[in-house]
Amino acid sequence: MIDEIEQVATRSSAPLLLMGPTGAGKSLLARRIYELKADQHRLSGPFVEVNCATLNFGHTKGAFTGAVSERAGLLRSADKGMLFLDEIGEFGLDEQAMILRAVEDKRFLPVGSDREVSSDF
Repeated sequence: MIDEIEQVATRSSAPLLLMGPTGAGKSLLARRIYELKADQHRLSGPFVEVNCATLNFGHTKGAFTGAVSERAGLLRSADKGMLFLDEIGEFGLDEQAMILRAVEDKRFLPVGSDREVSSDF
């Protein structure tokens, strides 16, 4: 089954949903898919693994107290690479909708910004 998943994943640029219980090896499989795509020169950016409980969309300078400089955030950091969202089911419906839009449109609003940014992950 892993061979079949790897074949489909390396031939497609569509987002993938890897499902299974905690500890099943989803992050290992995601990293393997990334390595296969990188070997084929289909990705040039990094593998960014995110625990959805700590997801950061980045922010602009002055967005809140302590935001003394702009921070790219994890979604922009994954540009040209692969973003693996671990435990996405832990998000509420609003957060899931926001992530779905970022995945589909490759655009999102950093905290405090009135201008969308893009990231192709």
